[in-house]
Amino acid sequence: YTTGVIGKWHLGHGPDFLPQNRGFDHSVVFHGNTSLQFTRIDDPEMVSIKVDFHDEGKDIAWTREGLNQIRVNGDIVEVDQYLMFYFRDRALDFIEQNRHQPFMLYYPMNSPVPPLQVPKVYFERLRDSIANISLRGYSAMLLAQDEMIGALLDKVRALGLERDTFVVFVSDNGSAPSRPGNNGPFSGGKYTTFEGGIRMPFMMKWPGHIPAGLVYHQPVSTLDILPTTAAACDVSTSAAQTLDGVDLLPYLTNQASGSPHEVLYWKLAGFCAVRKGRWKLYLEPRRGIARLFDLDTDPAEKRDLAAEQPAIFEELNMKFRFPIVIIDEDFRSENASGLGIRALADALEKEGVEVLGVTSYGDLSQFAQQQSRASTFVLSVDDEELAGLNLDGTTHTAAGTYNDSWSFTDATGNYSDASGSVETTGSTTTTTNTTTTSTTGTTSTSSESCVADPTETSISSASSFTLT
Repeated sequence: YTTGVIGKWHLGHGPDFLPQNRGFDHSVVFHGNTSLQFTRIDDPEMVSIKVDFHDEGKDIAWTREGLNQIRVNGDIVEVDQYLMFYFRDRALDFIEQNRHQPFMLYYPMNSPVPPLQVPKVYFERLRDSIANISLRGYSAMLLAQDEMIGALLDKVRALGLERDTFVVFVSDNGSAPSRPGNNGPFSGGKYTTFEGGIRMPFMMKWPGHIPAGLVYHQPVSTLDILPTTAAACDVSTSAAQTLDGVDLLPYLTNQASGSPHEVLYWKLAGFCAVRKGRWKLYLEPRRGIARLFDLDTDPAEKRDLAAEQPAIFEELNMKFRFPIVIIDEDFRSENASGLGIRALADALEKEGVEVLGVTSYGDLSQFAQQQSRASTFVLSVDDEELAGLNLDGTTHTAAGTYNDSWSFTDATGNYSDASGSVETTGSTTTTTNTTTTSTTGTTSTSSESCVADPTETSISSASSFTLT
């Protein structure tokens, strides 16, 4: 099938991270966080308002230069049209051109992020109902956004593709506190793991399959989009690395009961959360903060029930504190930065990591800030190298090949994931067919090497990775 992305990219601008190198056949994007909606700022038919820190930064919002330039399949183009309208038209073109073949369109809209620029016609429609000018401008952008989405749905319907098209609409986080949006009745917003930051609009549309008007109340995640759409297209994911998401279709069509997820986890810098049913544990490990909330009765997260519900508090706290075992290849007591193994263990435990065993050293304080999986992590350190294999809670004591995924970070905090096969024979463990990705623009690669004897009781198999 044909793949396209149109809108805001913001997923890295190094060569390895560009759309055309990440599986997209067609792209119309800007690479940065935001871009000028309309270049003629003094146009009387356009309203332009500054609302938060993005507006004050040099070359961030109010420019079309650098990462804000519009690129079509990598080539820079000049756009004089209102940018939201331009992306709408390119999306309509993509649907029209691919109407006779399967396609996937990713349409990350550049609204309502700064710069807050909107045609006056939308702004004036809200004059009588919203007095605050910033809020009116922000809401006017949402009106325009609604029309852009409607145009795409109308196009799909007009081409007779509606019943064969799976549509997902979702936000990436709650409104930022610095902007005129409103996350009520929830607390917090973007940059936090309170409900105002992580609870979002999430809609799916597939006529004839998902009942119209259905409201599903169990906790779900954007991680569920991939397995759900794959199932809708009758594509098996069994050969892929283990997915954290769940196929939601059985739950949305009454073929499955209960909750799709037993537990959900969030981690954003120093903010964390664990959700199990109605209960949510909010954490700021570095500040020693842990609060328990009943979201059914307290969606605003105002009443801490940790003291009243100690068993639930401890259960969720233990789910957050994933265990780790640390080993070292040459058993030196200090690394290049001078942080001893005990200091390392203390740093990890402050981040909610349960250290099961320590045999040597490593400066991994950055690692704890990046890792959030609730599973046993076997970590191997060699001098300035930082390496690890996430065994997803399993141990491999017999010879054989096992499919695993692992995570590692370098000394500056660049975090990567990888997957492949782990082959254990006798006393050697090697990795093959590995792939890596980085969320920070730094590519990391793995090397094949033996680091552990699989007959040991504490560490049954592990692999060493060298970051380059």
